[in-house]
Order: sequence, then C-alpha cells, then structure tokens
Amino acid sequence: MSASKAYRRLEPYNTEHVHVIPLYDLKEHIPYPECWCHPTADDEEYPEILMHHAADGREAFEDGTRVPS
Repeated sequence: MSASKAYRRLEPYNTEHVHVIPLYDLKEHIPYPECWCHPTADDEEYPEILMHHAADGREAFEDGTRVPS
C-alpha cells in the first residue's frame, strides 16, 4: 500500500491543526493532539500539521529503517 493511500488528511472540529491519520490502523485515532499515538508536527515550517503514528509500525517501512522480509 502506498503512503498516499495509507493516510488521510483530516480537519476536525478543532481548526487549530490539520491531522494526518493512518488509515486501517490497529487502533482508532482521535483528531486531537492528545491522541494515544502522540502526534508530532510534520515540519517546522508548518507546525499546524500533525502527523499521527501508526500502531502497526508502517512508518519504519516508509522511511527505510525496516524492509519486508
């Protein structure tokens, strides 16, 4: 699954941030900075974009720290 299909852009009730949340994750995310995954700012230039972290560890495959066996 490509990264573009693995995440969704979500603008919740709270318009202070734009949330990028993994699709089909093992655990449901909430579109707030207090989510269980401890979302982080995607970029210093755009701190309002919060990237949520997948429970299934897919980021490790996307950034190359892990490869399929």
